[in-house]
Amino acid sequence: MKKVWLILIMMFLPFAAIMNGQPRQKYNEYVLSTSKGEVKVIEEIGAFSVGVSLDDLLQMVFQTDEIPNHYCTGTRIHLNLSGVFSRIERAWLHEEHKVRGVIGPFYFVSVDVFVYRSVDEAKKTFHRWSHSTMPDKPRMGSVSGIPIGEECSNTFPFGGIMFRVGRVIAIVNARIKNVQSLEDNAYFIEALCLGIEYLLLQNPKVGAFPSKAKLFLASRQNGEIILLHSVPVGRWGVLKNAGVRSKECRDEKEGHVYLYLTRDKYWVKVRAFSWEMETDKGKVKLERPVFPYKGKLIVPLRQVAEALGISVQQKGQTIALLPK
Repeated sequence: MKKVWLILIMMFLPFAAIMNGQPRQKYNEYVLSTSKGEVKVIEEIGAFSVGVSLDDLLQMVFQTDEIPNHYCTGTRIHLNLSGVFSRIERAWLHEEHKVRGVIGPFYFVSVDVFVYRSVDEAKKTFHRWSHSTMPDKPRMGSVSGIPIGEECSNTFPFGGIMFRVGRVIAIVNARIKNVQSLEDNAYFIEALCLGIEYLLLQNPKVGAFPSKAKLFLASRQNGEIILLHSVPVGRWGVLKNAGVRSKECRDEKEGHVYLYLTRDKYWVKVRAFSWEMETDKGKVKLERPVFPYKGKLIVPLRQVAEALGISVQQKGQTIALLPK
């Protein structure tokens, strides 16, 4: 396990080099057992609380089993460091490493989330880190230009993407197996980032105010959904009353679990962290990626609904689904 954390520290160097260290104080260290595995907790004794609990932090990252073909190598939480921020780190390695060991080349996913006392402190820290003069200076924006968070920067391909939502800063990095191009790897990291952003927008402790829309199905309100940078996203289950059915299927060769949605003659197949869906009419590029949330997949609703023969009308903060 020590070897794994050493590797992850090296992966974070492009961003870690621009972070100001905090003076080390006395800490209470313990291991928390959860249904998803053990969590190492380091809590500073006598420090002021930044207002988030262990449970709050655990809800700000993907679950240990939500990254396809990867296993979690560890979760570490730092509570109330110097009374300035709390932090959760979680990392995964590709299943291949179980066979050949923790040796290069490394295929990994890492998520590092910092929660500050206030939005203003998070803004100042983000700007300080993003305007570093280190050799691999972060570039403002995402790799592809797609909006992520309230502001973001990247050190790709040497590092990952850093973004801010409210009083939270998240750093996400990954290297995927059998990648066809650097562009594909970048899209995967961006899909991870948008999934984390969705988790943060669901958490009232983050200090962000998500844009939401009222969803109507056949003139009856069917709840609210989040607009992720103006694109409505949500669980496919909101389409059930329009006659949509689902089943999961696994591609044994690739190891991916697909969600297969059907309605009359129409069908759609999606998988986690993909920017593409398969339909009865061919492949379609998605406006937002598919990602997991509490055991269910979040999808770009307009595109999925239309592919299933459901008309979608959006006017401001109101979205109407009209089954044909």
